[in-house]
Amino acid sequence: MSPNRSPDRSAPRPTMRMRWIPALGFCAVAALMWAEFSTRHPTDATARMEQLAGQIERAEVLHPDAARQLARVMDLPQYDCARMACNAALLARNMAARERLRQSIAGKLHQGNVASGDRASN
Repeated sequence: MSPNRSPDRSAPRPTMRMRWIPALGFCAVAALMWAEFSTRHPTDATARMEQLAGQIERAEVLHPDAARQLARVMDLPQYDCARMACNAALLARNMAARERLRQSIAGKLHQGNVASGDRASN
């Protein structure tokens, strides 16, 4: 193209709107996730941990990244009745759910390590 000619106007150019839409979508998802974790009631959090423990027990293996993410969630105050105001029944249920989830995670991570070691030796 010569320096005197203007650029081809028929070629599509990304507009500012097209650049901002994905960024805004990502921010909206992040905000919703933050709101979900920050407002979860201990009763709901305990039920969710019980469900997750059951799902992990039925799974064949648990990816280490998933285990790290679950550990981060379990560290949130909303998921620990020892750091929240819970009645005695919920405290006992929460402690049992946390222990079951910890054991499920540890068991599946160990099984995954054994399985990957078996595959590597074959």
